[in-house]
Amino acid sequence: MPSRPQRALVVAAPSSGSGKTSVTLGLINALTRRGLRVQPFKVGPDFIDPLHHTKAVSLASSNLCGDSNSQNQPGCQSIQGEPNRQSHRDKSGRHTAASFNLDGWMLSKETALRCFQQNSADADISIIEGVMGLFDGRDGKTETGSTAEMAKWLGAPVVLVLDCWALSRSVAAFVKGFAEFDPELNLAGVVLNRTGGDIHTTWLKDAIHTYDPAVHVFGGIPRESRVQIPERHLGLHLPTDFQSTEYINKLGDLIEKHLDLDQLLEVSVLPDLDLVAEIEHPLAGSLAPVRIGVAKDEAFCFYYQDNISLLARYGATIVFFSPIHDACLPTDIDGLYFGGGYPELHAKQLSDNHAILEAVKTFPGCIYGECGGLMYLAKTLSCPTDMAHPTETDRATYPMSGVWNGAVAMTKKMEMSYVQVTSKSPLFGVGEQARGHVFHFSSVIENNEPEHAFSMEMQRPGSTPVLAGIQVADRVVASYVHLHWGSNPVFARNFVAQCHIVKLRPGSPDEPQVELLPHEAPTA
Repeated sequence: MPSRPQRALVVAAPSSGSGKTSVTLGLINALTRRGLRVQPFKVGPDFIDPLHHTKAVSLASSNLCGDSNSQNQPGCQSIQGEPNRQSHRDKSGRHTAASFNLDGWMLSKETALRCFQQNSADADISIIEGVMGLFDGRDGKTETGSTAEMAKWLGAPVVLVLDCWALSRSVAAFVKGFAEFDPELNLAGVVLNRTGGDIHTTWLKDAIHTYDPAVHVFGGIPRESRVQIPERHLGLHLPTDFQSTEYINKLGDLIEKHLDLDQLLEVSVLPDLDLVAEIEHPLAGSLAPVRIGVAKDEAFCFYYQDNISLLARYGATIVFFSPIHDACLPTDIDGLYFGGGYPELHAKQLSDNHAILEAVKTFPGCIYGECGGLMYLAKTLSCPTDMAHPTETDRATYPMSGVWNGAVAMTKKMEMSYVQVTSKSPLFGVGEQARGHVFHFSSVIENNEPEHAFSMEMQRPGSTPVLAGIQVADRVVASYVHLHWGSNPVFARNFVAQCHIVKLRPGSPDEPQVELLPHEAPTA
């Protein structure tokens, strides 16, 4: 058990758009400035918020170190055999901490607790940003997948962020309702966001304390129109797409000035959690090392951190590269992993990098692409030439890598749902199940590949069934589903094992026998 109290705060709100992300980033920045090691987490299947979390930790720490150039650049950087823990100090002394997803539907309680414990062990405090409204989750009947569910699993106190721009005395009704809706939840107090100034903040506090004098009001943050993250079709802009450094620093300033950080730290102590044992899936046989190239740049940036960590845990060396900027694939790689992102925003740059496209098309190893990765692995991608102001007439079709024989086009319709898949591909193990989600504005308009990679169960009522994945020659899988391999680590294990198999020439006398393991932990 940790020798000091473990601390965490869950930042929640009545609904999306209330200011959870802004308060979370401000807290990360302000607490890191104090010299605390902050570990961020995100409830739910979001990819963009965790990128902002990681930037906030690195930025505040670099400010302490006097280093203003903390932006990680794309290129061939590698990690080898790292455990799940992704918090450390880099060569300049900056504290860095990748943000991890905690999802109560995709992950079992045991897996979520394991992820939290492994990645918060060295932290002074964990800041956990919620998803949607506090009690919103997979459906309207249960708390599955909600922020409230995760807070109760962790025993973590909840800080409720209230958008008060159009509220006065009615704020007390919000607080009463959220405090009494679930008595098992530890609602530590509230943050009054977007207030009209000191007088408005006083009215709001008076209303709350007239209802219940014991409610912690940690402060009121005045409305600041200049501090706002721009949005687009898949959500917030990435931290590399706007002046995020200035934005995050301003949020830290607002938090330091207007919130009682000492009181927040005081209520953040967690109860002792039972330690969850690590699950080991050792690779069978004596295997030569494998190197897996992971696409990471402006176009490909949507990855669950657990997926990368699991590949490394099972013995793969991860080599990051940029399909936009690099002139060639990394050397001596045995597998490729293309995550989601925004290939539609960078379609011309991707299409113009002929050397990388040809190298990917002729790559003989294992390839996995999800969502944006599926789009890049197709023969063509059709999208508006101006994604900020799309029209049906002003479109262009760009050649892609052509790993699978088909075409993808951007659409106006959003597809979103949790998904459970059963693998039909040896790349992950035939019959293995895993959970993930789909969230995209494109569709496959031509597919000449006969083999499906998965059978799929859409979890959102009324969801349009999406393409059940594509597999090519037993070594390529492309799908719209963002899989969380924490729901079944054998997916990561078998991908590494298949990279070992494909690496070796068929019939080699030195070829080891690699057993594809069944799932050993319930998905629940």
